[in-house]
Amino acid sequence: MWVLIPGAVGAIIGIIGWFATEFLARPLRRFFDLRGEVKRRMLFYWNAPLAHTVIRDGYSDAEAEKLQEGRHQLEDIGAQIASLENAEFLVGVVIRRMGYDPTGASKALRAAAIELGTDIEDRDKNFSRVDKALKFYVDEGRPFYDPYNQPRRPPHSK
Repeated sequence: MWVLIPGAVGAIIGIIGWFATEFLARPLRRFFDLRGEVKRRMLFYWNAPLAHTVIRDGYSDAEAEKLQEGRHQLEDIGAQIASLENAEFLVGVVIRRMGYDPTGASKALRAAAIELGTDIEDRDKNFSRVDKALKFYVDEGRPFYDPYNQPRRPPHSK
């Protein structure tokens, strides 16, 4: 009888480990992968042509196609972030407790996608909202959004 107890305990620990890996660690890793992908897409589209700079001549077919592709990609990644939080309850709780706001990031990405290349665009505001929601560093002193010219860490206070 006592010989069976260590085997049973090992099996129970194995099952608990499998559940933790499958239902918490893997979706949490997926969130951080999506977070990195969001930043990559933002870096790619942050300097897409603005409507007021080309409104006289209109967009070329290549520019219009690039903007449409950008809209689809931003909407898609925003939907993936929101669906991960909503579909994985436990991971959603953990992510929110860590201070991330996937719903806010998703809404800002959707707004950026809708406005991309239009004359009502406020890309700086939308991308800054995404950065704050996903806890990327935002330099509040900068007059415009520039992902390439921001310090890696906030300056130390004296």
